[in-house]
Amino acid sequence: MKRVIGGLVALIVVSLVDVSHASTLGKRIVSGELGIVQLGDDFDEVESFLDDIYVYGVGLQLPLGDYLSLLANVSRTSINGSISEVGMRASLDSDLTAFVGGARLQFLPGQMINPYVGVAYSYTLVEVEVRAMDERFSDDDWESALILSAGVEISFTDQLSVLIGVARTDGQSPDLFSDELGADLGDADIEDTRNSINASVNFWLSDNFLLGGTFWQDLEDDTRIIGGRLGFRF
Repeated sequence: MKRVIGGLVALIVVSLVDVSHASTLGKRIVSGELGIVQLGDDFDEVESFLDDIYVYGVGLQLPLGDYLSLLANVSRTSINGSISEVGMRASLDSDLTAFVGGARLQFLPGQMINPYVGVAYSYTLVEVEVRAMDERFSDDDWESALILSAGVEISFTDQLSVLIGVARTDGQSPDLFSDELGADLGDADIEDTRNSINASVNFWLSDNFLLGGTFWQDLEDDTRIIGGRLGFRF
């Protein structure tokens, strides 16, 4: 117990040391991101029929003073797959295009340990096309969500930092194929609440170029996104 208390005291003390050069919070950064999606338990029955799923996008962080930053991100995810068995032929082609805007507030800029909170709103265009035997169905709809987040960035050196966070997403599922099937596969009136964790390791190659590895996991169904990003500070 004494060792734990001593470690916590030491952590508090070193958090007052300024090694902010590695921090990504509060810096003007544009970045490109690429990740691979690993589906969780809810998709076990269909995962074997799907192709590899990738997500890619661009993001912008624009500071307004020392504490507050505006955030914007556009990303696209393609989910495709097919099944061909005796008496069954079907294929799926779908795209999710997400537009996210928000703000993030950091509490201890310039310190080794810098906590933050954030709020964002997302609009996602969901486009789906299903071919089954000789039939073809296609539909699209918008999904919206409010995202609340909190976390901390820890700067270890003047080049290396780690960001760890949690998020809560409150949204509404898209309404798809209600006309064709006479029922909603995703009723727009059904609220969908998800909790997630995220982490990133950030390394400054120079004063302006950032290389990072990213991780995100849904706590409800264990879906994960593992990827990386390349950023430019301007």
